[in-house]
Amino acid sequence: MIALGCQVTIQPEGGVTVVSYNKNTESILLNRTMKYPRYPSWSSSTSMVVKLSTIKGHLSSLVKNTSPNGYRLLKRELWVFLWELHCREYPWKWLYRVFRHMRLKDLSIKERGANDFKRVWGHMLWELKLVAQNKVKEDNWLEQFTP
Repeated sequence: MIALGCQVTIQPEGGVTVVSYNKNTESILLNRTMKYPRYPSWSSSTSMVVKLSTIKGHLSSLVKNTSPNGYRLLKRELWVFLWELHCREYPWKWLYRVFRHMRLKDLSIKERGANDFKRVWGHMLWELKLVAQNKVKEDNWLEQFTP
């Protein structure tokens, strides 16, 4: 069920998992396009500070809107976000550099799910590095999430 920008799943053992949901997910996964442009274009006159703050703000929102038991499911949403930025002409190498230097403690990760988040983050960074170095085709990482 999708409600208030989150995907809510009731677990068989009785728990609830909440994962932040992006309204561009479907168009990114199916067409590699962003139906609802939400971020400043790379070529816009928007300052680099604003662009970086937008990225950090969205990442913080992803973490805050996801329950700790849902951190392991954030990989898809992280890649959808990366593709949104790429659709706005952000270069893969620049994105890799920004994400690699992101201070995770600034993202308000809940302690209970910190290990899951760090594992997902590390795997996403490894994949992004391969894309940034042109060692793999960028579409490869989204194909695993395409319905």
